[in-house]
Amino acid sequence: MTYIIALIMFIILMMIVLLYTFFVLQIIEIIHYLYSKTPHTDETSTITGMSDFQIRFSRLWNREKQIELFKSSLARKRHKVILVLVILFQFAKLYEYGGDYMNDEGRYPQAKACYAVGSVANGYSKMIALAGSPDEYWIYPFYQSFEWMKKILYAVGTPHIPLDDAEIALWRYEWFHYPYVIKFHEQLGLGNKRESRESAPVQKAALDDLWNIIETINTKPFADKNREREAWMDMPAMIEYSHLHAKYSLPYEQWQDVSLALVSTPKYVKRNYQMDQWLTRLEQRYQQSNMKPLIQKAPQIEAIRQSALLLVFEKQMRMKILARRFSCESDLIKRYAALRNRYFSGKNPVFLDMRSRGMGKRVNAMIDTYQNNISAEFTRQMLGEFCAVKVEGVSPESHPYSDGMKGWFQDLTSENDIYSKEITILKEITHE
Repeated sequence: MTYIIALIMFIILMMIVLLYTFFVLQIIEIIHYLYSKTPHTDETSTITGMSDFQIRFSRLWNREKQIELFKSSLARKRHKVILVLVILFQFAKLYEYGGDYMNDEGRYPQAKACYAVGSVANGYSKMIALAGSPDEYWIYPFYQSFEWMKKILYAVGTPHIPLDDAEIALWRYEWFHYPYVIKFHEQLGLGNKRESRESAPVQKAALDDLWNIIETINTKPFADKNREREAWMDMPAMIEYSHLHAKYSLPYEQWQDVSLALVSTPKYVKRNYQMDQWLTRLEQRYQQSNMKPLIQKAPQIEAIRQSALLLVFEKQMRMKILARRFSCESDLIKRYAALRNRYFSGKNPVFLDMRSRGMGKRVNAMIDTYQNNISAEFTRQMLGEFCAVKVEGVSPESHPYSDGMKGWFQDLTSENDIYSKEITILKEITHE
């Protein structure tokens, strides 16, 4: 029965994709009709003051003209070729996913039949998400046309996987979170705006589920080792997204005091140490013989891991300061300084590799993002002033005023700044 449902869903998927394809081809046909230089039989220049374009545009509202254009679009050889190619593409992707997951090394073949079909649908979800948030009004209908299929396939396929297997969590991430994570879209619900009371429960539920996925993958086993390797490849992006959007996992009423809440609430303190542990363990996993070739093909995965770890270390230092357990001699400071100096040195091997593959713009964006933010700059200034530890990555916003807002990151270790509580505690600890 599972295989039959998977087949039915694949046929429905094919029909939806063909419908969208023909819709695009029909638009092309209409544009061709409107701007064609060749006169049409139903046009006449005797209509005073109307151009050929205006005449043709007015004809579009005629039912007979619509049917004519529909038949014309179907009759075009290139359109037929495109539709055939779309069909072949569907089968090619299904064959690819089937070969990847339904083999001797895989597990749970009935579940994988659903997964193979759902992965084809998920490819369109990810493509749509590149255009904007799936929760925007103009994107939502197209995104949901694939989303409901994934929900059915998830419901049919996952019962064939034991509950103590982490693969179920990986399915949920790939199908229902990754299309948002790919471009850092918030999951706000249809039409909701960022940081609104209406969007708060939707985003909180999504982030709570994402954290549950992260925790499950890191604490439960995978019977299918192919899927386990994919989970480790996805993990840095999961953690980075969860960390950067952590604000929305708090109740709406705490959003105004989010910075302090995330470094003082026991639940989030514990999460930070878990993320540290899991990201650090990933570095060792990536050096294993079965993972190293995958990372070499996708060096950006290691770059994201390093970026996420920088964020975790910076927050962890604030946690230790507020708990009055900060020490300049701690292993945390040494690990952070080593990572940050490598990250911003200009000789970071992973960035050099990415640049050699034509990903220089992405490298520059990552460097700018992770040095030119208030947390990174406060940590740099704080380590220099209180621990005499110099680290790379000076934010341009910390320089003296030169234009506009340049220089507004100056004096972050002042008692009058937003980190005044941390600075007061540091001065007490260091007896200044």
